[in-house]
Amino acid sequence: MIESKKSNPKPKEKNLGWRPPIWIDKWTDEIVIEELEKMLVTLKENKDIIYIWELFEDKPYSRSSFIHQVKNRENTIELTRVYHTIKELLENRAVKWLLKNELNATWTIFHLKNNYKWVDKHEVDNTNVNTEVESDSMTKEQRKLIAKRFKG
Repeated sequence: MIESKKSNPKPKEKNLGWRPPIWIDKWTDEIVIEELEKMLVTLKENKDIIYIWELFEDKPYSRSSFIHQVKNRENTIELTRVYHTIKELLENRAVKWLLKNELNATWTIFHLKNNYKWVDKHEVDNTNVNTEVESDSMTKEQRKLIAKRFKG
């Protein structure tokens, strides 16, 4: 019998999303800050990056696991400063590209609402002048007193 000379190479570690095997036990404040600073440098060097997930394309860990580590350390001033700087740069780029018509307006507005807490302007209508408030807990005397105060 001829034996196969194919070797079974060690399987490559791959990004498993929420628990990357090569980083699971290595998260420290220093490592998280160092990774954020690398991302900030990448972001400043590459002006074409506008979405945060673009910073994680070549990383051995997922965006969600890293953001989880960042949010667990939000009491660290330096980490928070760098993270918010990255978020602000990305938000500013999205707005800038939107205003230059280089991005789809609908998609960009959706992105800004979901990732940067943008909201549509809400008009409030305060023209309900003659609206009576009925409440079972108020007596007739209390309602008359309230009506008298509003009438003048």
